[in-house]
Amino acid sequence: MESEIVGILFGSFLVLLLIGAPITVALGVASMISFLYLEENPIKFVQIAFTSVGSFPLMALPAFILAGALMEAAGISKRLINVAESVAGPFTGGMAAAAVMVAFPSALPLRKMPALPLASVVAEAVADHPIAPA
Repeated sequence: MESEIVGILFGSFLVLLLIGAPITVALGVASMISFLYLEENPIKFVQIAFTSVGSFPLMALPAFILAGALMEAAGISKRLINVAESVAGPFTGGMAAAAVMVAFPSALPLRKMPALPLASVVAEAVADHPIAPA
């Protein structure tokens, strides 16, 4: 029984990929085919998908990406890295110290997730100041 459902799941997924379906569509259709093969109610499939999207860990990643994109678009990350780099820039490891200095103030009011702007800031800093070859 398990080997049959695994074969149906991966077989239909590969067939859909080979005929040119997008990955998201192939994943959804393959899982729906295997769900129907198990003779489950299709409404249960929708309920599982809806409750999975509502979990906090899954929603945190898009929120961090959105926060980084907004900070980069508004120019906040560039200004933050310029201020931090003016303080820690001339020292060895100044870029790392600047990234920590930028991430620290966001941790004070939240007391959670101290690295919220860190990805945007580090990407901005590396793009503006590439590492010179030794």
